Amino acid sequence: MLRRLFSITILVWLLVPFQTIAEPVLSDEDIATLESGDVFVESQSKKSKDGINSGSVKAAIDINAPPEVVWKIMVDCANAPNIVPKLKKCEVLESSTNENGQVISDTRLHVFSLSRLWPKTKNEFSSDYIYPQSIVFKRVGGDLKVMEGRWIFIGIDEGRKTRLFYESKLATNIPVPRFMINRALFKDTPKILKNVRKASEQAAAIQSISLTE
Repeated sequence: MLRRLFSITILVWLLVPFQTIAEPVLSDEDIATLESGDVFVESQSKKSKDGINSGSVKAAIDINAPPEVVWKIMVDCANAPNIVPKLKKCEVLESSTNENGQVISDTRLHVFSLSRLWPKTKNEFSSDYIYPQSIVFKRVGGDLKVMEGRWIFIGIDEGRKTRLFYESKLATNIPVPRFMINRALFKDTPKILKNVRKASEQAAAIQSISLTE
């Protein structure tokens, strides 16, 4: 049950938003991994001075869709349960827009259901948006102790494709073994990135058909 709870913890912060927009450095081997269609993921865990285990993850994936299309998938609260396993509810609690009516920040609530025998897990977080370049997020309430990170959208192939980067760190309010943190990070992060890719490429294909009709 503890392993399942931490898996949901990972999922909680994977689709939520370091403010400086700087493309993470990848090695030639990492780039080759992305160009082959695989997900690059690097995770680690550590124990803090107060004895709480925490984890961090860096990941990336190449998507055959423009950043603008991937962006729409990432910020679509209604569609979030189709991207994140066991996410039952995504609700925008408040939002701010610029003079053009574009959302530049919001606060969201994610509710997860582990099972019928386990209480629902809640996570409340704020996100700052720079369209279509970055999403920066941070915990403001809920069942996690620490959750913060960013998504970065880099246009490649003259903007026809997207290299999507993800970086985050977290700490839970419950004692979780370090090996379990590493396993959950390494397993769950690629799963959600692949879901984002699938949804984005489907949306790009539909858009392409519409433009040719």
